[in-house]
Amino acid sequence: MLFFMSKTTSKKLINSVTITAAMGALIIVMGLTHIGFIPWFSGASITIMQIPVLIAAIIAGLGSGIGTGLIFGIFSLIQAAIAPIGPLDPFFVNPLVSVLPRVLMGIGT
Repeated sequence: MLFFMSKTTSKKLINSVTITAAMGALIIVMGLTHIGFIPWFSGASITIMQIPVLIAAIIAGLGSGIGTGLIFGIFSLIQAAIAPIGPLDPFFVNPLVSVLPRVLMGIGT
């Protein structure tokens, strides 16, 4: 497919995929080390993992925002299913609660 694209189009595609991969890796590292999930006094977690989603959506566009939002949502779903922290985590096992709003965050930016 890259054979039929112009040089500028293929460079934009490579740039977008690279930014998506870098921000997705940052989301995964923040989640695995629990830097992205800040415990709050009520048992819930405040997250700062939406920052890479916003950066990717602003820099690389809609596709990158959707991709990183999907990574963030799937990671939140897995985190809530495997290691729940507070009383609100059982709600996040539902993909409509954990994945969809994070993908829409990438679209809305």
